[in-house]
Amino acid sequence: MKPTEIFLERVRALSDFPHATDLIQLEQRLDGTELLEAVIQRKLLPKDDACKYWADALQVAYVDPFASVITEAAVTKLPVDVALKARAIGLYIFGGALTVAMTDPKDTELVRRLSLVAQMPVSPVFGLPNEIDDAIAVHYATEKTIEESLAELEQSDLFRQADLPDAKLEILAKNNGVAQTLSEIIFFALRERATDIHLECQSTKARIRFRVDGNLREILSYSSKFHRAVISRLKILCNLNIANTRFPQDGRFSLGIGNRMAQFRVSTFPAIHGEKAVIRLLAQPGKKTMISLEQMMMSSLTSLPLMMFQLRIPFQLMTMPMDSTRS
Repeated sequence: MKPTEIFLERVRALSDFPHATDLIQLEQRLDGTELLEAVIQRKLLPKDDACKYWADALQVAYVDPFASVITEAAVTKLPVDVALKARAIGLYIFGGALTVAMTDPKDTELVRRLSLVAQMPVSPVFGLPNEIDDAIAVHYATEKTIEESLAELEQSDLFRQADLPDAKLEILAKNNGVAQTLSEIIFFALRERATDIHLECQSTKARIRFRVDGNLREILSYSSKFHRAVISRLKILCNLNIANTRFPQDGRFSLGIGNRMAQFRVSTFPAIHGEKAVIRLLAQPGKKTMISLEQMMMSSLTSLPLMMFQLRIPFQLMTMPMDSTRS
């Protein structure tokens, strides 16, 4: 049987599945991972359950790249052009094999080629196409990719005029190059686990700084002629007034990464050499907001009963290092 048929049979066998009619309609129009993604988008099944059933049909494991440990050593085993073309990303190296999340882990020829590129055995697992695409965007984001995008903008004729009117500034802010550059800055911040992004204009240059583990460090500097367009792009995302540059403004926006929404809060305010913007990363994809003690994989024989006993004590004094909650 084809994986799609095995998947549909598994779903129909669920005793409490109320969307049989919707599933039949999707089955008539779609096949493969397109059917799976449609089931998830229409919320016919929870994403994790749907992906697990699909992976079972393929006889492999399902791994969410944003909920799994991804090591730098595993990512660098596959060059970015190979990862994009194959829609695959290295997760971790274990037992001398590279575990790779793929959209089609049953493609033995592709697995063989990835093994040759990585120069080690490849253990394929299933990952959703959009999750893999966004994981590649995040984990392959570097200072170099941002610099390359800024270099492309510098060659554009759109930025030759020094003082841009507000009407033209709004057009520039919606330019694909500006949007891509801002996305790469955000992806790089997610990869570095930054809590804040600072975009600041100085006398001759503008600079990008990340706050990581409470420390603010400079990432790179770029030509100040792009700064207003980048700030205006942020304001458009937050539905703020791009013409207002003399007063502080606050807003927020969200960005879909995988099947999650990353939330951002933005503050803009005037400075000596131009507007400054600070982006606070509120909820990063892959970070659990709440997890039960049972899900922490505590030992049910020793650690968990002791922890539950301690929590029932009415008065407790908990201490922690100073400033440990800042980041």
